[in-house]
Amino acid sequence: MSTEVYMDSRDVGKKVYKVRKTYTITTEEFVKVAEGQDPFDVWLDQGGIDYDKVNKDILSEGLDTQACYAEAHSDGDHEIEYMGMVEEVEDEDDPDYKEIQLTNKEMMI
Repeated sequence: MSTEVYMDSRDVGKKVYKVRKTYTITTEEFVKVAEGQDPFDVWLDQGGIDYDKVNKDILSEGLDTQACYAEAHSDGDHEIEYMGMVEEVEDEDDPDYKEIQLTNKEMMI
């Protein structure tokens, strides 16, 4: 966490404050799994926030503002919603043409 404030002659007479703001970010990601795979495990391995990219560079800076710190945390909560099954669907007019679609097929448990 940086505490160094950069100043020059234009800042003489100004008061300096540190503003700390906590943001809540909601993410949604589609996860495709094969039979027997757990969607949350696949998401943990391949998805989520790239914490290496959460740094002071995501903050805006202006003439009178200086970015000094940014971090991300997770509260551990998550939701998993079944969206459907990826299937090849045959065209009624052209049986040789198959389209890849997400069908709203009920999940078999």
